[in-house]
Amino acid sequence: MQTDSSNRSAPPPSGSPSPPSGQSPTPPLSFEDAVSVCLRRYADFSGRARRSEFWWFWLFNTLASVMALLLDNLAFEAPAFGSSSSEFYTPGVFGFLVSLVLFLPFTAASVRRLHDTDRSGWWVAAFISGKVAFLLSVNAMAALPALILLAGMIVFFVWLATHGTIGANRFGADPCAAPPSSSGAL
Repeated sequence: MQTDSSNRSAPPPSGSPSPPSGQSPTPPLSFEDAVSVCLRRYADFSGRARRSEFWWFWLFNTLASVMALLLDNLAFEAPAFGSSSSEFYTPGVFGFLVSLVLFLPFTAASVRRLHDTDRSGWWVAAFISGKVAFLLSVNAMAALPALILLAGMIVFFVWLATHGTIGANRFGADPCAAPPSSSGAL
């Protein structure tokens, strides 16, 4: 049976860029490794974060928030939502603590993730301030500004999900590139 050797040198499918020549990509981080990296670099806003690092930490953040909500409901019999005049979640003690502890590491991971796509980390500040403005003025919020905020959130999440820049960019080395081997001369 003959094999077709022309497929061996074919470029990868579009959407999955290959690393620069001489580098092989490192495998994605595991859940535990990603959480560990993000918590160790809790206030490090420099450098780059690969997609697996960010999205595993996002999952950890979401699971921790859900667990805090459940603990608040069990321990304090606190309602999941505020009074009838407020339609938004008001965190209890555990929710507040989880938010307080994870806000800085999650913000830093978001900034590093944007750096991987060669975007400024200041977009995170714009996103957070937009969410705060929306929450503070929700009763007076008209439909058009709410749609603009929603469109901005969609763009922001698309940026976070976009494959990072291949090779070094202005924010540092490619986190997906394998470190150079030291098999050279001594």
